[in-house]
Amino acid sequence: LKVFNILGEGAFGQVWRCEANDIDGVEGISTVAVKTLKENATESEKKDLMSELQVMKTLEPHINVVRLLGCCTEKDPIFVIIEYVALGKLQTFLRNSRLEKNYHNASGKSKTLASRDLVSFMYQVARGMEFLSSRGVRFFAFKSFSTILKRNSCLDNSSRLGSKKYSHN
Repeated sequence: LKVFNILGEGAFGQVWRCEANDIDGVEGISTVAVKTLKENATESEKKDLMSELQVMKTLEPHINVVRLLGCCTEKDPIFVIIEYVALGKLQTFLRNSRLEKNYHNASGKSKTLASRDLVSFMYQVARGMEFLSSRGVRFFAFKSFSTILKRNSCLDNSSRLGSKKYSHN
């Protein structure tokens, strides 16, 4: 792994943008996100991350759930390598759109967010949550920042649930 920059962090964990060689059936370099613990993480937090990893290992791919690509768990620090999602958190995207006054209630192609885009986001998030629920997964910390955007155009976004604290029932 080649580490670049931090994408986000919580109380005990961080997510980094990295490059990986020959991962996920793709030859060469791929951009990935790597979830790891901060140095001051407790054993309980380490256990939570390992539990989350075990759940992710059981899930088959779904268009609205971030995919696990690999992991490094034999020694510390633990790395959970997941799909990189370029546009980041839905929460940030929506806030930036609101600040830029990018909401618009129109039909047809537009560079602004329309009501249909917001409904599409909700639908895709619901599909991801339904998929996880149907696999016996409980989502403990679902908020708009648990949702990330995959594609570059606001009319062609794919909302995906990120790996935020979930476990089997």
